Order: sequence, then structure tokens, then C-alpha cells
Amino acid sequence: NAPLWLREGGADFLASYTLDWNGRKTLADRYLDLGSQGIRTCAGRGMDSIQELLDILQIQGVAKHYASPYFLCHYILGEYLLIKLLQTIGPENSNAWTELYLLSESEGRAVTEAEIYQAFSRAGQTSDFQSVYDRWHGGEFP
Repeated sequence: NAPLWLREGGADFLASYTLDWNGRKTLADRYLDLGSQGIRTCAGRGMDSIQELLDILQIQGVAKHYASPYFLCHYILGEYLLIKLLQTIGPENSNAWTELYLLSESEGRAVTEAEIYQAFSRAGQTSDFQSVYDRWHGGEFP
């Protein structure tokens, strides 16, 4: 129960995290792969941030968006942001994941963009967090 970028990017992030934890491929290597290939692919499609994906999704509608060339960028930009947040926040990052899961389960609904931001912000309370979130997510958050 989350926005598309967090569902898809989060699934890829957790797969990459598991590979790192099992010594198969490091998150640092995955981050470099995404940066050298995936981010360029999305930029070539005009998608430089998650907010741009959210904007085009709203214009296209869900059904059309799933078939569009932008859909892949939910995986790429979502995972990239989540790896960068882990690198920036550190292990406290898991607090945000737990908070979002419990909120979604207790209220029986998808978490909002503002709630995602707030959860990671509480875990990361640094100017580094803010610059990472501003760069890769975009959008207006209090």
C-alpha cells in the first residue's frame, strides 16, 4: 500500500539489499549500475525525479502509464533514492520502513507522499537527507 515508485523501487531495493547482505553484489555496485545506466535512461525520457513521474502519471492515468516508456523509471528512480537514503541515513532507515508499513496496515490504505517524506525525515534529520530527497524525489514538502 504505497505509491508506485515506492512499491516497485522498494521491491528492487530489497532484492539488492538481500544480494548485498548475502555477499553476492554490493549495494554500492548496484548504485553505480543504476547511476551509469538506469538514471541516464530515465533522464533520456525526461524523467529526472520521482515528482516528474508522479506528474506524468496524473496526466496519463494509471492504465496508460503502465504501458508508457516512463513506467520503468519507477523502479529505477525509486531504488536509486532508497539506496541513497540508506547511504545517507544509515541503519535508522529501517525505522522509516517499519513506520510506513505499520501506518498502512493500521489504516488499511496506501501511505501518502507526505507520510513517506515525514517517515524518512524523522529517521534522517540531517541536511544531507534533505538534499538527497530534494534531488531525487522533488516535490514540495513541509
